Amino acid sequence: MYKDENDVVEDSFQAFLVEGAYFTEIEEYPIIEDWMIPKIPPKKIMPFDKALNYQGDLSDIYICTYARDCTFERVRKHPKKYLSFFKRCAGLIGFDYSIHSDMPIVKQKAQMNDNLSLSFYYGKQGNNLIPNIRYGIDELADEFLSAIPKHTMIAVGTHGFIKETYKKAEWYCFLEKL
Repeated sequence: MYKDENDVVEDSFQAFLVEGAYFTEIEEYPIIEDWMIPKIPPKKIMPFDKALNYQGDLSDIYICTYARDCTFERVRKHPKKYLSFFKRCAGLIGFDYSIHSDMPIVKQKAQMNDNLSLSFYYGKQGNNLIPNIRYGIDELADEFLSAIPKHTMIAVGTHGFIKETYKKAEWYCFLEKL
C-alpha cells in the first residue's frame, strides 16, 4: 500500500470516479442518475479529438467519442485533467469504448464499467450527460441497461461495429431490447 506525503493512500484504481454512486445488483456498475441527463437533445455534436483543437466557443456543443479508442484513451488515464475541458462544453455523450461480442467477457465488462464510471464522474461534476449504450454479448445487456435510467435520452454507439451482416442482425436484436 502506497501513501503520499500526507499519509493518504494512492487511488491507483480511480475509485473517485464512482464516489457517491449507487450500483447495479450483480456487477456493481455505477448507476447514472436521472438528473445528470438533459431533457433537451443537443443541437451540435463534435468528436472529442476535433473539439480539443477547436478555437471557438464550445458552450453549445456536446462532445462524443465516436472514434478509435486511442483518440480518447487519455481521458480514461487522466479524467481529472479533462474536467475543465468538459465544463466548457454543453455536455458530453458517454464514452464509446470498443466492445466486441468475441472479446473475453471480463474485457467486455471492464469496457462497460469504464464507460459508466467515467460517465458517472463527469455527470456528478455537473456536466450534462447523455449515456452511451454499448455492450457486448446479449447476456450482459440487462445488467448494463439497469445502470441507465428508463425513459431518458440515450445515445447508441455503432462506430466500427456493424460492418458484417451477422453483426447487423445482432444490432437489430439489440435495438429490440431498448
